Amino acid sequence: MMRNLRLVGRFGLAATWLVLWLGCGARASAQTTLVFVHGKSDGVSTDSRTKVLNNYWTPDMVRAATRNYTVPYEIVFYDGRKHYWDCAVDVSAQVNQFITNGRRNLVFVTHSMGGVVMRFILCNADPSDPFYNYRGANFNRIQSNTRHVLSYAPPNAGSEAADLAGSLSGSWLTAWLVSLIDNNAPSTQALTTAHFRAANANWMRDALRSKAIFTVAGTGLWNDFCLECVGLATLSGLAGLPGEDDGMVAEYSAHHTKAPGGRWYNTDANHHYNRRNSYRRLGNDIAQFGY
Repeated sequence: MMRNLRLVGRFGLAATWLVLWLGCGARASAQTTLVFVHGKSDGVSTDSRTKVLNNYWTPDMVRAATRNYTVPYEIVFYDGRKHYWDCAVDVSAQVNQFITNGRRNLVFVTHSMGGVVMRFILCNADPSDPFYNYRGANFNRIQSNTRHVLSYAPPNAGSEAADLAGSLSGSWLTAWLVSLIDNNAPSTQALTTAHFRAANANWMRDALRSKAIFTVAGTGLWNDFCLECVGLATLSGLAGLPGEDDGMVAEYSAHHTKAPGGRWYNTDANHHYNRRNSYRRLGNDIAQFGY
C-alpha cells in the first residue's frame, strides 16, 4: 500500500499539486499553516487543545506532518457530539481567531466528521450559498485564507454505521457497539446515508466549493488486536459496509466528493489508525506530499 502511495505521490499527486501551485500563485509560496480538525467524539475527550493533540491525533502525527515542527500548526477542539453544522460554527470561531493572529495559507488536515465540518464551511462561504455564514460564522473569511483540505476517512456520503446506530439496543454486544459509535448523539444522527443524500444534492454540492478537498479512504480493519480494532471489525460486519472500509466509513463514501480536489489515496489503516502516524506513516505522507 505504501509503495502504491509513493507511486501516486511522485506522479499523479505531483501533477495535482503543480496545478494547485499554478492556480494559487503567490498564495502557495506564502507561509503555510496546518490546521488539524478532529472528528466525532464523546465531547469530554476533545474539550481542550491538549486532549485533542495527545489523545486524538497524537504528538507524533503532528510532529511528522509539520516536518518536525518547522511548519506552523493549530489544533481545533470542539464538542463532537453536536450536529456537524453546529460544530462548523465552533470550528469557524477558532479558525477566524487563528487568521486574526496572523495565520494564512491554511491547509486543513481533517479526520472523519472533521472533513464533513470543513465541507459545510467551504460549501457555504459565498452569499449565494444555502447556509452562507451560518449563525453568524464567518465562513467567507476562512475560504479566503484556505489553500486546500486533506480529508482522512470522511463520511462524505454518510456511514452505514450511523444507519445501524439507531437500531442498536438490548444486549451486551450492542451496548458495547453503542458506546463505540454513540448512537444517541446528534452527530451520529446527522451522519446517516439518508441525510447525506439530501445534503449532497443541496447544501453540500461540490459546485458550491471553490477550494479543493483531497480525500483519503481507509481500507483495513485488523491493524492489530486492540479493543478499537475488534470493535471496528465487528461494526463493519454488522453494519454491512459495502466494498472496502475502515470499520466506520466505506471507501466509496470517503471518495464521494469530486472536483475541486478529489481522490488522493487509500491506506490500509483503519478508522482508529488513519488519524495517526503509527500503523502507517500518514503524517510523513502529509509532510512529503500534502503541501
